Amino acid sequence: MQQYFSILKTKYDQSTFQKFAHELLNDIEIGSQKLPIDSPFKDHIDSLTYLGSYADPQGKNLHILDVSLKTHTKLEQARTMQRNLIARYLKDHWLDSALVSFHNDSSSSWRLSFVKVEYKYDEKGKPKEEATPAKRYSFLVGEGEPVHTPQSQLAKIFEQTVTNPTLAQLEEAFGVEKVTKEFFEKYRDLFESVVAELKSNHTFINEASRNNIDTENFAKKLLGQIVFLYFLQKKGWLGVPRGKSWGEGDKNFMSGLYKKCIQNNQNFYNDYLEKLFYDTLNNPRRNEVDPSYSKYFDSRIPFLNGGLFEAPYDWNNSFIYLDNKIFGKVFDVFDLYNFTVKEDEPLEKEVAVDPEMLGKVFENLLEENLRKGKGTYYTPREIVHYMCEESLINHLATETGLTPEDVKNKYFPTYNVLGDEKFEARDVTVSESIINSLENIKVVDPACGSGAFLVGMLQQITHLRYELESRSKLLGRRDTASTEYEIKKQTIQNCIYGVDIDPGAVEIAKLRLWLSLVVDYDLEQIEPLPNLDYKIMQGNSLLEELVLGDTSIKLYDSESVQKALGSKRMKNLFDQESQIGLFDGENDKVLKAMKALQLKYFSTSDSEGKKKLRSQIEQIEHELIETSVKSSLHELQSQKLNIRTLPGIGILPEDFKRLEKISSKENQIFAVLDELKKTGTKPFFLWHLYFADVFEEKGGFDVVIANPPYVFTRGSDFTDTFKKAIGKLYSCGKGKINLFSLFIERASHISKPMGIYIYIIPNTFFRATSYKTTREYVVKNNKILQIIDLHAGVFENVTASTTVLEAQNFRQPNKEVEIIEEFSQLINHSYSSRVINQEEFNNNEFVFSIYLDSTSNKIINIIKHDSTNLGTFCKDIIEGIVTPKGKNTFISTEEKAPNYKPFLEGKDIDRYQILWQNKFILFDRKKLHRPRPDYLWNAPNKILIRRIGGGKNAIVATLDQNSFYTYASINNLLLKDDCALNYNYILSLLNSRLLNWYYIENFTNRSTLTVNISKTYLEVLPIKEISLEMQKPFIILVNKILEITKSNNDKNNETLSKLINKYSEDIDKLVYELYGLTLEEIKIVESI
Repeated sequence: MQQYFSILKTKYDQSTFQKFAHELLNDIEIGSQKLPIDSPFKDHIDSLTYLGSYADPQGKNLHILDVSLKTHTKLEQARTMQRNLIARYLKDHWLDSALVSFHNDSSSSWRLSFVKVEYKYDEKGKPKEEATPAKRYSFLVGEGEPVHTPQSQLAKIFEQTVTNPTLAQLEEAFGVEKVTKEFFEKYRDLFESVVAELKSNHTFINEASRNNIDTENFAKKLLGQIVFLYFLQKKGWLGVPRGKSWGEGDKNFMSGLYKKCIQNNQNFYNDYLEKLFYDTLNNPRRNEVDPSYSKYFDSRIPFLNGGLFEAPYDWNNSFIYLDNKIFGKVFDVFDLYNFTVKEDEPLEKEVAVDPEMLGKVFENLLEENLRKGKGTYYTPREIVHYMCEESLINHLATETGLTPEDVKNKYFPTYNVLGDEKFEARDVTVSESIINSLENIKVVDPACGSGAFLVGMLQQITHLRYELESRSKLLGRRDTASTEYEIKKQTIQNCIYGVDIDPGAVEIAKLRLWLSLVVDYDLEQIEPLPNLDYKIMQGNSLLEELVLGDTSIKLYDSESVQKALGSKRMKNLFDQESQIGLFDGENDKVLKAMKALQLKYFSTSDSEGKKKLRSQIEQIEHELIETSVKSSLHELQSQKLNIRTLPGIGILPEDFKRLEKISSKENQIFAVLDELKKTGTKPFFLWHLYFADVFEEKGGFDVVIANPPYVFTRGSDFTDTFKKAIGKLYSCGKGKINLFSLFIERASHISKPMGIYIYIIPNTFFRATSYKTTREYVVKNNKILQIIDLHAGVFENVTASTTVLEAQNFRQPNKEVEIIEEFSQLINHSYSSRVINQEEFNNNEFVFSIYLDSTSNKIINIIKHDSTNLGTFCKDIIEGIVTPKGKNTFISTEEKAPNYKPFLEGKDIDRYQILWQNKFILFDRKKLHRPRPDYLWNAPNKILIRRIGGGKNAIVATLDQNSFYTYASINNLLLKDDCALNYNYILSLLNSRLLNWYYIENFTNRSTLTVNISKTYLEVLPIKEISLEMQKPFIILVNKILEITKSNNDKNNETLSKLINKYSEDIDKLVYELYGLTLEEIKIVESI
């Protein structure tokens, strides 16, 4: 096998590649034919050669092709053109896929690619004229390229010498998922090794203690710095010989340094990395003839700026000696993989380590080690791509007055049946308007994590602007078109904003934006990276005000500042002359001055200059905050003065308590002001100050995009202060609160009028009673544009079902909310959708029943007609006992004393059956958290309903006539004493197929996962109030089932099970008849 893999390590040779393909696929038909090249591709393609064909065991066809690129076309450039060349070939020949080599004579590297298309078929099984866009998966191989990944992933196919591989197996071998998982696992091990070394290394411990350095963050940044340099060495930017150009550097610079260190018996961190990081990459060396030349490393190395390589301690006067073996492990792992700075797109996948994969690695590290209580999941790139594109389309539709379909079809790059990128820009004036909108769009991710959405939006804006400007130039409207690098830099500077509570995540988001710039950098002189400190910021996105008791204080209030400026009495809280008092008494001038400083800071590369600018910006920010809270402090001081001190008595006790409260509030204000001055983690984020330019210019962001954390606030990670604050600041901030629901409301606060927000949220949002207030807020305050059910399994190792919610900050219900039920089709640009009127969400506790169609609605209305809500007949529907933590300390398998009561949990009941496990609970009202009223436990009859259900029969209920005590996993239903309805009759309805269908359609969105059977929803189940005589058939059948289940708990008794099923079916027939359903309607109910 190794002899065939040797081709992957050498410069390309056509005959050797043909042999490689033969051995890989076993039975191929060899050929050799030069093919004509269509005109759209002639500028980049030198030759296209057919080398053979293959039919897999399932009858799918593949051709083996050789593509020679012209010498001016680099392998990493014009990727879309290369893919579309093969896509057209496949379509012309009705082929499923191709195995292709891309190479040129000027490079020793070449690309091994698998390209596939999928066709749509008619009813007779014949392919239609339309096909899905082509997808390409590639390995970069050749001289000097790491080949661990292609070798390991293709090995299984090479081992199949008897059976021929299917194209599905070949696609799997070219998949990026395996390398992502493998790289993450190795990277995680490295991270843990570095952390362990730092925690045991006294030279580091001493320095970290002096400089308040967090060990995990230092380890994460250290590995991030090294991996960043692996991307740069891939571009040939490191170790460039003197006199040579950028791109001609050492592709193994980092591991070469390490080998030199070991040979010289030196310490790699102290003698090499510190000098490389802090004295080379972070040093402009402006006094040198060639500022890029480093004497220490005897080569050209760029000055990067941006803050990634700023020292967190005085490295010149400290000595940190980390174990060399740690770095040996790092390089052993990194040298196995190919690094590419080109981020994957849905149609173009490089099987290598790219910045997007790095984001995934860091996000998962944050979750495992730093975010265990913050509920962050990494968003798959296909979803990121779609959400960015979709929100951009809707924003541009709002800006231009066009329909979203017109924006998408006329001005967005789309894919025709041949796989060609076809850009239609018929109206040049509108095209220019879109370019202007893209230049000025404001996009924010308020929970940005590792920056997936920021990078995704940057790519979308850049790609669209580049295409539009190029077309505009072609049509004579523009003299020049911006380069992709220029557009990216402008977009990062003017359009992209991000916030995250985790400072480590903020650093990674910055790193990924820098890498996105690097990919398109082809200038002769490398520009320093921009400073992103005021673009991607740390803070708690949810808090902008300080809540003290029943009072909320804005930490930045433009009106208060304006009054203070107008009074000409500008002194800060410490009676020093104010910087902002210099601005003619106008708040907007202060903010414009601060914005000017931020813009200057963005491009400043001088270390001292950055420090000075940062100090000026922070001084203005602090003074604006202090000015904002002054009025609140004055009010508190006035309250103090109003407290009387009586002669001979002093302050009265009640006044003393008031004084204590006032002083406490003052102290909290000063504590927060002090906290905001620190450079570390901030517990607030002052949107209207830190991003003042956005709110001054537009009144908010054009697009808010995020995958917010899904975490309930009841845990110990959330302080009482935080809980009180959100309770006062958010309409949905009371009760059982999940952070994502706060982020939904926050989106309306920070988006401009008519602005777009698009979030990934749990599917439970649409149905769970705890989110009713948020649903109501959305329905009444937003225009819902689109809902996509992503189902379960989108996030690796996460079973939760998720959904995409896109809405507009506009109080007008949408009569045509687009519902998309299958995201996998969406990725392939082939999906069906339907519409629903937003006003329908006003019913049933604002539940978003997205699967209801007109037929289902008709049946629901039939069921509800002349019915009464179940809650009308009930004395109570209440969950069972809630114990303090440590439930098992209250439970015993024996009746130890009279206060030990027979006890059931949700798992101990089934439909019409109690499966008691001889469990007893210590019933002590003083010790139990919620013991529930005595009338519940003394009742001779009650219906028990399992609180967690799922599937087609979500409601599981039985009858208790033995006064069992129940746990909180059971809902207990008591009928009113004067209720004329029999318990057996109610039980039959609850367990019936019809009412289960009703519950699923209205309250679960057909979830395939477990759902909470809510008291709120049980209470509104429609019940037919009928005479006792009419109830008798139901009662008799239920009694028959209960007689069987009481005397036999064996679920595996087939005879009894069949009998129970028969009686249940008989009950279902009675229920259908009772509610007046036709045979056709019954079929619909039974089909779901």
